[in-house]
Formats: sequence, C-alpha cells, structure tokens
Amino acid sequence: MIRIIPATDSDFVVLKIYKVYAAEVKGKFKLLNYFDETKLTLNHYNGDDVEFYSSPSKNLDKNEINEAVEFIKNFKKLYNISNNNKIKGIVANTMDECWALLGVPYTVYRSEKTYSGYAMTSGMVLVTRPNHLHELIHGVMMPLYPDAPLLLHEGIATYYAGGARKDYAYHKQNLKKYIAGNPIDLSAEEIFYTNKEIEGETYLTNIVGAMIIEYTLKNYGHDKVLQLFGKTYPEEVFEELGIKDINNWLYDLINQ
Repeated sequence: MIRIIPATDSDFVVLKIYKVYAAEVKGKFKLLNYFDETKLTLNHYNGDDVEFYSSPSKNLDKNEINEAVEFIKNFKKLYNISNNNKIKGIVANTMDECWALLGVPYTVYRSEKTYSGYAMTSGMVLVTRPNHLHELIHGVMMPLYPDAPLLLHEGIATYYAGGARKDYAYHKQNLKKYIAGNPIDLSAEEIFYTNKEIEGETYLTNIVGAMIIEYTLKNYGHDKVLQLFGKTYPEEVFEELGIKDINNWLYDLINQ
C-alpha cells in the first residue's frame, strides 16, 4: 500500500510504502497491517498510558520504561488530560528497524540518527529507547490536536523534553549564538513549516515553538497553551497572543 500526497498537478511524492497481508476473518478475507502479525513475536510491555513493542534483539529497559510512564502521567496531569488514548511505541536498535517492524520498507521519514524518533497522529511512536520523552509528548498531543501547527507540536515537546538528547535551555542558547553571527528573520514562513536545522542539532521550528510555549506558560498558564493548540495556522497563534512584530518579539525572548 502506498501513501501519497500531491506535489504538483501532475507529480506525486511517495511518503510511505506499507506492507499488508490478507487473512480470513469470520469467513471473509480482510487486508491487515503487517504489524498486526509481527507484533505477536515482539517483546511487549502494557501499561495504563503506554505500551511498547520491541524487537527480539532489543530488550526493554525497566528503568527507561518507568521513566517514560512517570513522565507521561505527570505531563497529562499538568494539562488535565484525562483521555484514554494509549500511546503505542515500537522500540528497536535503529529507526530503519522500527519502520521494518511496522511493515514500512520505504519512507521519506527514515533517519540514521540514533536519537531520532517519529510520531503519528494515531498516537503511535517509533523510537530507539522507551524514554524518548520528546516523541512521547507527540504521542499524547497529536491524537488530541491533529490540526494544530507543527510549530506548537514541536514546541511543546522541545520545551518539556528537549531534542537530540539535549534540553531546551541548550537549544535556546544555541540559537542565540547562531543568530549573533547569522542574523535571520524568525518570522519567515519556512521556519514555521520546514524545521530547518542549524548548528548543534537545533531545529528552528522546534526552538521557536518552545519559546512560544515558555512565554505562554509564564504569562497565561496551561489552559492558554491548550487554547493555542486549537488553532490551525501559526499566524492564528501569534494573533491570539497579540503579537504583531513576530521577528522582534522572538529576538526579545531569546535575549531575556
């Protein structure tokens, strides 16, 4: 099965290729996801808010699982999230192995970076360790707010869990150092949508979004953050916060 999105009127981009299989269910044949079959052979942890499947060669570390479980519980409590959506995580030694276990032999989202992860709007995450807290936040928020801007999804995950195994403070300081020698327009549309990487494994969309989360929490609180997640476009987020000169506002936040 191929998932595609239109690039132009005549071209298409292949995002993922899924392997499926046919099985007889109650006298009728149905197409099922490859993962429905492979998960029966995987290591399994099942908790209240999350369940993990890992490859036979990747033992699930109990301490990492406990950290993940506690983190999710506290995060949901912080935002008064009481939904019963359970995060499903596929854990393997590499991201390529994660995709293979899911039944995706090809995807444009593959990565060779060991700290990488991937989250889906269904709440499923692909990670190389159970305590990949950044992706677990996506696993909570994406099913609840599938239409929210990437800026906010990456921002809240970066604010609470950092990225590339470095915390939010590191990435904010790294951005400050970068723009000191490379002045850029932080209100440019590409920053809100393309997640360009700068030096030190800092991503502009992630760190700009995290600064918005930090500002909103300090000035309005958690309910306002969730209100922002009800928006669809970054422009609506800034309008809700009363921000008109986005670039100068963000520069001021960096230098605080």
